[in-house]
Amino acid sequence: MCLLNKRLLTLMVFSLLALTGCSALNTVDIPKHIPQREYWPTDDWQSRIIVTPDGSLLFKDLSSQISSELPSVNSFIVVSRGYIVYEDYFNELQPNDLQLIQSVAKSVTSALIGIALDRGDIPSLDLTLGEALPEYFEDNQSTISPDISIRDALMMRSGINSDTISAKLAGEFESLEAYNVYLDTQLQEHLIESVLSSPQAYDPGIAWQYNTADTQLISEMFQKTTGQSLSEYADQYLFSTLGINSYIWRHDARGATLGGALLWLRPRDMAKFGYLFLNNGLWDGDQTVPREWVQASTKPQGIAINTYPFAIKRITNFGYLWWLWEPGSFGMPNGAYQALGYGGQIILIIPDIDTVIVVTNNSLVTQQVSNEQQWKLLEFIDQYVIPKLASQKETLQLVK
Repeated sequence: MCLLNKRLLTLMVFSLLALTGCSALNTVDIPKHIPQREYWPTDDWQSRIIVTPDGSLLFKDLSSQISSELPSVNSFIVVSRGYIVYEDYFNELQPNDLQLIQSVAKSVTSALIGIALDRGDIPSLDLTLGEALPEYFEDNQSTISPDISIRDALMMRSGINSDTISAKLAGEFESLEAYNVYLDTQLQEHLIESVLSSPQAYDPGIAWQYNTADTQLISEMFQKTTGQSLSEYADQYLFSTLGINSYIWRHDARGATLGGALLWLRPRDMAKFGYLFLNNGLWDGDQTVPREWVQASTKPQGIAINTYPFAIKRITNFGYLWWLWEPGSFGMPNGAYQALGYGGQIILIIPDIDTVIVVTNNSLVTQQVSNEQQWKLLEFIDQYVIPKLASQKETLQLVK
């Protein structure tokens, strides 16, 4: 596409924004009242079984269905009304095993931005690369724009047209051991250097394109501005509050955390993170993530160029590093939202039925297999899990 056409499209998008008044923040609604919680799972989750009015167990056949239809699934947890009501592990995985959840890390990074903004450790979402990292733009060292802001990167609107980070991290491997050996080589680099030499296809803020490189820009800006890596900050201000004390979040040769990947958590701790957002950022009396940030980061964006398929449209399926399901999805009036990782790692949050669903999958697969696993999993959840919770939610009983 020639530069003239790009500039024309930029003007068109800005014109549409002016006419519609759409932005990532101006459509935020106050969420429904959160139920009073009987306990908080900081130390660990409590479990209940769900009994239907006829006395049968709600999920009595779920494990056999998962084994039959989703053989790549490693763990599956359903949290309803504050209790684990279904939990099982497959493929020889155990509850305390750390599991690689890849791009679920992006939603954790988003939460950390909200915390840092609230604490004043980041001055503004409009902080740009040129302001935070001026050394990379001296003597025309970089091919990307110094005007890319934290907000642009959170919305996947950097305008960069190359995902050099994902290219280094994803692929098919025989074992986790083999993957870690591969990563040890890849992470000997300073990862932002490959991003800085990427092509700048669009002006920042104009075009939406899913790109893990954007979250590495966030990681670098975050570390330079706060003086702490994302991992260090998470340990101090997020994970410790939730009682998450066992995790791995890898970094590159210069200590920059992978802002969009390479996070290992226990599935029960993934559920804690989802439960934090289900409760609008509140955890046992502490507003860990600002309520306003939870609302803003899980709302649709405004008008943008959607690079694939190419169209000028409102971005309805992505917020600030969270994937969004529109109202009516899964039969829910207010939809749902999720953290999603390569291969089918999911934290699905469904406020209408006070539910969090956590699933981990084999992530050492090709892109095609990853896509297949994700969609099979979501179809399974839509068919076998959510309808059971939703259809009889007033009559289901939680039993110890």
